[in-house]
Amino acid sequence: MAQGEHFDLLILDLVMNGQRSVEAVRRIREKEDGTPLIFLTANREYAVESYEMNALDYMIKPLKKERLVKRLDQLFKRKNPRFSVRTQGDYSYYGYDELVYFEAREHRVYGRRKDGREFKCSQNLGRIEEQLREDPRFYRCHRGYIVNLDYVEQIREVMLLKGDLRVPYRLRNKRKIKEDYQRYVTENICFLKEGKGSGKEWVSKMGTFVGTLLCILILPVVVINCTLLFKSHINRERVPNIAGTFPMVVLTDSMYPEFQAGDLIFCHTKSASDVRPGM
Repeated sequence: MAQGEHFDLLILDLVMNGQRSVEAVRRIREKEDGTPLIFLTANREYAVESYEMNALDYMIKPLKKERLVKRLDQLFKRKNPRFSVRTQGDYSYYGYDELVYFEAREHRVYGRRKDGREFKCSQNLGRIEEQLREDPRFYRCHRGYIVNLDYVEQIREVMLLKGDLRVPYRLRNKRKIKEDYQRYVTENICFLKEGKGSGKEWVSKMGTFVGTLLCILILPVVVINCTLLFKSHINRERVPNIAGTFPMVVLTDSMYPEFQAGDLIFCHTKSASDVRPGM
């Protein structure tokens, strides 16, 4: 890949002109780790290596059109817009999720990526802020800085970022900045992130499990009560029962200590012909 050149997707055959293309991919990964990659091959020999290089998929030839279309749909429906930077008449593109902060210094603006590398921007910080305005991750914390809140770990006298990075902020606005950060964490990280068992997904699954369990436990009780009520309504002269079994509340202590007043017991009816001496 030429300097500054960007591709939305790489589809590579694992054997090109007798050379293993994994070596070429390793060189590409050294320059840009975020480009989605699909491997094509006639065998499974390099499957492990492909996943070590974060391949989007590893497809065995002959290629199935449906699988490729599915992967492409998944790729281009991802909500990870790219930030464009003009450098020496050309453009480079970086995913929003890999941008840590922007810094204005020495009359230039520099962006820092999560891999630690910097890049120069032709736009001033105000234009960059305007470009990123629709994404709540990016926050103008200082006249010379825009920070990606996903990388903020603590706010003290400076913002402490992942990777032992530090970004200053307007100290006179410390309270507001902390409130804005807390609001972002609450609204976007705790509830909106997907994958790896997000809080919202976990709560939903637990609610489904508890609801199902309660239905299993309560449903038989409801059915029994409804049946007894129905039978007592259609025949008021007989004690309602199910298969000869009926509930009864003990009113006195005449059967103490086996039963006390207020106990709920279940009785079973027997016909006179079934009664034998000693029963």
